[in-house]
Amino acid sequence: MPRLAARLVKAVQDSKGKGPFLSFPKHKPRKSLHDPFQPLESPSFNFRNHERSILLHDPECNPITHSRAYEYHKSLPPIVNLPKGAKAIQEEKDKPREMSKNERQWWSSPYLRMLSSPLRRCSITDQYLPSDFLVRFSYLRLPPSVGSGQSLAIVPDGIQHSKYTSRKGGHSVYTQCLREAVDQLYRKAPFKRATKDSTVVANAKLGDQVLHLLRLRVLQELERLAVHMQYTIIRDDVEDSGPIIRRLTADEFSAIENSGTIPYQNALAIVVVPPLEKDPVTGEFPRASMSPMPFSEGTDSSPPLGITLPPLSVLLPASADARSCSEGPHVRGLLPKLAVPLYNALPAFPFAPQRAALQDLLARATVVEQKRDRRQQNPKPNGVISTESNLSHAYLLSSHQGTVKSGDAAAVAIALWRLRMFEGGTVPDGSLTWSAGTDQDTEKLL
Repeated sequence: MPRLAARLVKAVQDSKGKGPFLSFPKHKPRKSLHDPFQPLESPSFNFRNHERSILLHDPECNPITHSRAYEYHKSLPPIVNLPKGAKAIQEEKDKPREMSKNERQWWSSPYLRMLSSPLRRCSITDQYLPSDFLVRFSYLRLPPSVGSGQSLAIVPDGIQHSKYTSRKGGHSVYTQCLREAVDQLYRKAPFKRATKDSTVVANAKLGDQVLHLLRLRVLQELERLAVHMQYTIIRDDVEDSGPIIRRLTADEFSAIENSGTIPYQNALAIVVVPPLEKDPVTGEFPRASMSPMPFSEGTDSSPPLGITLPPLSVLLPASADARSCSEGPHVRGLLPKLAVPLYNALPAFPFAPQRAALQDLLARATVVEQKRDRRQQNPKPNGVISTESNLSHAYLLSSHQGTVKSGDAAAVAIALWRLRMFEGGTVPDGSLTWSAGTDQDTEKLL
């Protein structure tokens, strides 16, 4: 402490007249030697090529003491909307660039983005899967109690968007985004090696906590989509690309129910949100909530006896006209038929506060879409004039290479699909075999 105090006094004395804050040394950013026009030459370690010891070379390019200067680094990833006047970082050779048309088309697909996420190992089944198909758990240190040692709790981490909360550092474990896998976390205890000196506090409702955060991620992505769409209204460089989100009319939704197909091109998902009901005690509508804290018991909308809720989601095949634009002749017959998920908000969001927030965010994004249509003078689809009387409770999400600049609807589709995965909606015929590419089925591994 005396040595630290002496240095602190010296720093305060040196900073007189320089403002109220102490100046910190600026760390030099790591230099990237990526240069697409000039290949990187590897240094020679042959003693015949050096007149003196290699350790006496220029310290800035010494291959022993500064080996990172000779490492290949990845180029900067392309950006959907490149800011005006974007420049390369000081001492960097790689400049930021905007996505091409093909790259925007790939980015608009939620399934390609999920498959291209980093690979991680499921600690329950020992399968390597993209991280978007997994749930990350980290350790939370609990305050010590009297007469007990160090205690840790296993908590879900990284489910919420980074805008709302940051990811915790340190050790972590991954499990499949499946309730059965999360329920096995404490029974198989894959974290014993990292927590052998600490007591792990069990949480019987860990699966419910993960499910609550997955629902919250859908709301967060919808809020970001509405904000992005509101921002792009005033921009002149965003092209007229068609609607991102719109409310289907009653006739359009009836046609979907009768035919069992989705006739819309570039459709990502359909979300059906029934109207909210008043609280029987207070006589008021529920207030929207996006709190990460779990709701109290009794706030869910349990159906009356004898009434069965619809499934959380169903896959509806796309019509032939909708498939013609998304499938080329070289992939027909090789890939499964295109299908679009239809989500029912009542079983997907059983708690009324979250369902109220879902309805508000969808309505907010729809209003922004209508403002953008009036600004761009777009005609209504099929010549229908939308009024409150002929509108349904279904919302259509669309995405293609022209809409990603105005809003990221694919991120909403990814959040909805993860919610569907966790509840087993992607499992065919009730068997846990959705993680293909392994010699063993997930059901046997669990």
